[in-house]
Amino acid sequence: PEISTETMRAALRDGSALVLDTRSRAEFDAGHIPGARNLDAAPAAQVAAVTALTGGDKSKAMVLYCNGPYCQASRRLGEQLADAGFTNVKRYQLGIPVWRALGGPV
Repeated sequence: PEISTETMRAALRDGSALVLDTRSRAEFDAGHIPGARNLDAAPAAQVAAVTALTGGDKSKAMVLYCNGPYCQASRRLGEQLADAGFTNVKRYQLGIPVWRALGGPV
């Protein structure tokens, strides 16, 4: 499921979800949503990296984002996580471009 900008802001404010930037490390380093984590892993190793970040808790709330509606990185990882048994994965499909356009800090 996709979440709104307001829901994303709330998750960051209250720490209710692990926020993951699914873009490359170079893109993350150039600017990211404060509080987000970058997996810095090859696509084949991303599910294992998320498993390590969550301590194996597949019910941990998380929000994935990438470069917006035309970028499929967060969608692909979300599907892989669901296939691996993660049950509380949401996507901020508007991504970093809309986040910036709406005045979100980077």
